[in-house]
Amino acid sequence: MPFRKSNYKTTQIILWCLAIFVTAWIVLGLCAAAFSGWNDFIAMLAINIGLFALSRYLIAPVSYSNRKPFLYLPILYVVTIGIVFFGLLCVSVWLGAATWEHEGDWEISNLNEVISLLVLPAFLGWMSYLIDRAKIDWDNLLALEAEVLRSHFFPHFLKNTLSAFQILAIKKPNRAAKIAEPLMQIFRYYNDIHDQQTHPLGTEMEQLENLCKIYRIQRSKKLRLVIRCAKEAVYNIKVPAMLLMTLIENCCLYGIVDDPKRPLHLTLDLLPDGRLYMCLTNFRKQGRTTSEESTQLGLPLIKSLLKIYGEENRIDVIDDTKVFTVMVLWKDVELKMT
Repeated sequence: MPFRKSNYKTTQIILWCLAIFVTAWIVLGLCAAAFSGWNDFIAMLAINIGLFALSRYLIAPVSYSNRKPFLYLPILYVVTIGIVFFGLLCVSVWLGAATWEHEGDWEISNLNEVISLLVLPAFLGWMSYLIDRAKIDWDNLLALEAEVLRSHFFPHFLKNTLSAFQILAIKKPNRAAKIAEPLMQIFRYYNDIHDQQTHPLGTEMEQLENLCKIYRIQRSKKLRLVIRCAKEAVYNIKVPAMLLMTLIENCCLYGIVDDPKRPLHLTLDLLPDGRLYMCLTNFRKQGRTTSEESTQLGLPLIKSLLKIYGEENRIDVIDDTKVFTVMVLWKDVELKMT
């Protein structure tokens, strides 16, 4: 992601340091003859830091809050720099550094250098604001994209379930009617949490019973699920809605989950860095057939969603002719829209 938190802070620090460096380079180096050494450097540094902050936190935000920012921006900069320059001129007259000639002209030996010093920090402050604004826009885009991806999880689950329901309704309508109750329970659960980015894993695990009921009605076999939880704290980790349900449903479609000797294994653990470790393993069906109810979109959806939340979140799939394994690493990060 272009605007990772660490890179963003580094860029802002570089801009602040650049404002200080430019002041030192001009006052003490490039135009040292036009200034009086460290005294002018300290004075101009204080003024430039103030201009940088004023440009970053007041002038640029006020300008971009209007419909015509590029009209207000130069006007506000000219007025601000003019006021600061007039203040410097008054101080210079008071200190005797600027004099009024008899012909009616000001005699200021370092006029060009001072004007340059006033313009540069204002420009750097504007750049700092633009970077901050771009980061906000990018964060909003990520939050919106994550919301769109999350909105696909339940329709994906519902489509697969209803496809199986349709097939069952044709062959065995009496059994198909029994799917309605557990399916409605899952629908109510999703309706309660669909507007949340994440919710506790334990809440979603409570719906596994309804998923098992649906599978048992569809296949006339019991879903064999073995859950290993290393730490109770994992149930409090917040995960995207329907993440676990989608993973287990994927195992039901492609693998063997009803054999007591070869059950579906779900391993949950909490890593030292605070990430949730989730691993599902089951044996593949012979011949690697594609289920009629499958959309083949579940894992790509999860992969795309985890990528948005950060590089530390990922999904790894180990697929061979016998065993299908899905490992998920997840750290809850809230994406806020501003």
